[in-house]
Amino acid sequence: MTYVADTCVLIWYLTNDPKLPNRAPAVFHLLEETSNRLQTVYVSAITIVELIYLMEKGRVSRDLIDKLLDHLTEPGSTFILSDLTGDVALMLESVKHNSGDKLDMPDRIIAADAHLRGVSLFTSDEKLQKSNVTVMWS
Repeated sequence: MTYVADTCVLIWYLTNDPKLPNRAPAVFHLLEETSNRLQTVYVSAITIVELIYLMEKGRVSRDLIDKLLDHLTEPGSTFILSDLTGDVALMLESVKHNSGDKLDMPDRIIAADAHLRGVSLFTSDEKLQKSNVTVMWS
């Protein structure tokens, strides 16, 4: 199976934050399987942009970014970097919140990536859970 991961979910996974396994044991299990090369999880390039921004604001450490990059570059890894392509950009227009609320741009880009691939998005974001994108959070 293939999925796309939201930035917060990756932060919780990479920092061993108890929020993830306690709030979404299925997502945690699937990310563990990805580490063991049994699942595929795409990581949007915008996630790296967000992490660098958060590092510059002092909210995450450089080690977190390095840990993610290690996952992405490890030979045989099933964590795969997903580039921000023209197709993803054009898919933004079709990512909608059911009530018409505006979605944050980085979240919308990640959701568009999942929507374009036709796969579930790992996210705890309530706005994304109420969008037209298929979400996995359990």
